[in-house]
Amino acid sequence: TMLVGAGLSWTAAEKTTITLAASQDFDTSANAESVRSLGVTLGGRHALTEKISLNASLGYQQSDLDEVGTTVSREDDAYLFGLGASYRFTDNVS
Repeated sequence: TMLVGAGLSWTAAEKTTITLAASQDFDTSANAESVRSLGVTLGGRHALTEKISLNASLGYQQSDLDEVGTTVSREDDAYLFGLGASYRFTDNVS
């Protein structure tokens, strides 16, 4: 397995952070397939209060699978969406 990734984070406002991440992964599956995956994700987090935050993300991932020793190949596309909230119980635990 070889994974290469990079990310950027921008504090758009005092309580709002925007992130952008990209990754590329090379691996071999249990079925002797060569797998190459490329993904990108855009996310945001906004603090409503000191203890409550909301987050959202959009992403795309493309995976190319090639069966070793054959001409069989497959390309999968995945579109990802996430919404969440977090609550920090104390200053030391979140």
